[in-house]
Amino acid sequence: MKKALSTLLYAAVLAVACNAQTAVTIESNVNYDILARADVIKEIGLTDAQKSKVTCAVAAHTKAINDSIQDLVGEASGDIQEQINGIVKKQQANLHKQLAAILDEKQLKRFEQVELQLAGIDAFSREPIKKALSFTKEQSAMITKLTSEIEEAIQSMVENGTYKEIEGGGVALELRPEDEKKLEEMGRKAQTQLAATFTDEQKKKWEELTGPAFKPAKQ
Repeated sequence: MKKALSTLLYAAVLAVACNAQTAVTIESNVNYDILARADVIKEIGLTDAQKSKVTCAVAAHTKAINDSIQDLVGEASGDIQEQINGIVKKQQANLHKQLAAILDEKQLKRFEQVELQLAGIDAFSREPIKKALSFTKEQSAMITKLTSEIEEAIQSMVENGTYKEIEGGGVALELRPEDEKKLEEMGRKAQTQLAATFTDEQKKKWEELTGPAFKPAKQ
């Protein structure tokens, strides 16, 4: 199964592709690729028919983003970050509309809850989450610090990874199994560290956003 890229990892991959000296800043976005995971499919309760439609929708979404970004990388300019963020935001809005037509309300809500839990520290960089939780200056600084630590670790992972063609066109980065596991663990740990600083009000809101704890299948 192809592993999904976190926003931080995707930014690092793009920096390498563009021969950038520093990581490209990509806005944190919803990771729809987790819909390919068997444990997520089971948690959401997708039927075989829904699974087939979701797989096609996500594949088309990924290809559309890859194709658009590859075109930009060939002519990298000073505003490439803004252009890429615009592309991703537009494609994600389109995919969300498709999923809303495929999944029922309960399934879509559970997907959103599980996705936040799996997003690691990335989740706290999203504008809707920042607005909902109203982070203090200290918490915001902590998010920056934890994110930076993960970004540093990701750089070496990208260098050791391999690129493979994906169905429908484009390429995807595959990390070494040990790096995949390390990245997921770092993300969960960072999210837990920040959550430990939440006020009662923040805890209540976060629980509403994430729902019951999701237990990923053992790899």
